[in-house]
Order: sequence, then C-alpha cells, then structure tokens
Amino acid sequence: HGDALNQIHWKSFARHGKLIVKEYQDEYFVRRALLLDTYAGDLDNDLFEAAISVAASLAISERQNEALLDLMFVGQESYRFTTGRGVDHMPHLQEILSAVQQSDQHSFKRLEQSVNEHIHLCSSLFCVLLHWDTQRQSFFQSMIKQGIPLAIFLIHDGSLIKSDLINAPEHLYLINTQHIAEDLAAL
Repeated sequence: HGDALNQIHWKSFARHGKLIVKEYQDEYFVRRALLLDTYAGDLDNDLFEAAISVAASLAISERQNEALLDLMFVGQESYRFTTGRGVDHMPHLQEILSAVQQSDQHSFKRLEQSVNEHIHLCSSLFCVLLHWDTQRQSFFQSMIKQGIPLAIFLIHDGSLIKSDLINAPEHLYLINTQHIAEDLAAL
C-alpha cells in the first residue's frame, strides 16, 4: 500500500497473482583518470615509448576493475577518451595510445587545465610522467590538498632514486625502462 502504480511490475503480477513493486537504487561507477604527460623534451625517445607502454598497462589493468577510465593527454590539443562499462573498447584505446606523439614544453599546463575541468567526475588519478619539476610538483600537491587519491608513475632510465626527488608524494613510483614489467608487478 502507498506505492505508486508505475512502480508495480505488472508482468510479475500477472504471473504470480500478487503485487510486486519495482525498487530502484542509484548506481555509482568508479571513474579514474589516466594522465599521460607527453612532453619528453630532450629525453631519449625510448623513455617516451616506455611511458606509453606503462599507460597501456595501467589501462588494461583498469579494464578488470569494471571502472570507467578517462585517458587524458595533450598533443596538438587536449584529448580525453573514456573507456569501460560499455562506453568504448580497449582495442580502440590501445590504437589511440599507439598514435600519441610528443608535445611541446607547455603541454603540461594544458593537461593541467583539462584535468581541472573534469576532476569533479573522477574518483582518482593515475599519472604517467617523464619529468618531476616544480610545475608538476605544485599540480600534484593541489590534487592531494583536494583529497584526490593519486598514483604517480615516473619513468626514468635508472638514474633516479626516490629519496633524491624533492616533494615526492607517498604514491610516487619510479619505473625503470630497463625493467618495466618487474617494477609494475612489484606494486
């Protein structure tokens, strides 16, 4: 008694002879952003290719979590591609990653603006970086202050030690290009 008539499941009533009411509940989809920093500068092209490989590995692992994933990067302009939960398919995301090109030194500022426009949609950030400079440090400090969970994957050629990095957040992981699979598996 008291339920609206449009909430009665009439087919079930016809089958069972008693009123059955449809119940609704809100669904929440976990949505993560995968940021790919495309500015390599004077770094070796192998580091850039390793960053793309790490981003692809993270995207594939997210597919198993039934979450939406927003891949965000900057090329000639800012791009955001969403996959997961029937929105798009992983092979398409892999094609997109295979076509990513290096960008100019101002690209991280454009990526930062794009993230700030869409951060209200995301529950966490995965970030694949090639540099750890003051611009990137301040951006991630602002994300931490906003309470956004994040994991940062800094690609390097074996020359970095985490204790040498200034203002490194807790969830900054160094990924050596000489053993990417091992570093990712250890996480």
